[in-house]
Amino acid sequence: MTETIFDRIATVIGTPGQKVYQADVIKAFRPKFRVSQSSVSKWASGDRMSIEKAIWFSNKYKVSGWWLLTGEGPMRPEYQIDGEDSLLLDILSNLNPQDKEDVLRYARYVASA
Repeated sequence: MTETIFDRIATVIGTPGQKVYQADVIKAFRPKFRVSQSSVSKWASGDRMSIEKAIWFSNKYKVSGWWLLTGEGPMRPEYQIDGEDSLLLDILSNLNPQDKEDVLRYARYVASA
């Protein structure tokens, strides 16, 4: 069976030998987000998580956002995000979807120049 986002969240918030329940995942996102049991069930079934929630969770628990979303690469990043980088990620997490897309398009433009 393929590992899901729920499984990866459980790895982060759980302890060895402890079963992680949907209610535990819901609590892990408070107070920033009101995550429904339906959303958590969808993550357990293989659905994706919003980028905003993934960024917030990965910052809070110091895990790689890429790993959280895809299961690829190391769970813990080999770098630390702090200072201005952390502030930038926090600002990005509060943008609406269209603004996020505009910022991503601009970043790709700058990176290719």
